[in-house]
Amino acid sequence: SRSPQILKFDIPAKVKVGPEELVLSATSSSEGTVNFEASPLNICTLKDKFLKFKSKGICKVTAFQSGNSVYAPIMITKSILVSQEPKAKKNLLCDHGKKKINLVKNKCSKK
Repeated sequence: SRSPQILKFDIPAKVKVGPEELVLSATSSSEGTVNFEASPLNICTLKDKFLKFKSKGICKVTAFQSGNSVYAPIMITKSILVSQEPKAKKNLLCDHGKKKINLVKNKCSKK
């Protein structure tokens, strides 16, 4: 029988939706290649080892190593809470001569 493997795999517990990608990495006691899967696709997508967060929810990331003649296969799934950045309230002011006026519906209005 094959020995159980140890798979070391760390990801953050929380992330925010955005263009930044998380690079996944893991090591296994068999020293074989560790592969990854991520779901659901509407929340997170994976290309190679680059994980992107598309919308808020729970992203499940699975790391797996198929084993070899010495080590048994291993699979670990972890979850990441993906949150949305709160929408910034635009309280912009337009410079209208020496008067500051409020921006309303993306247009300067005299108030």
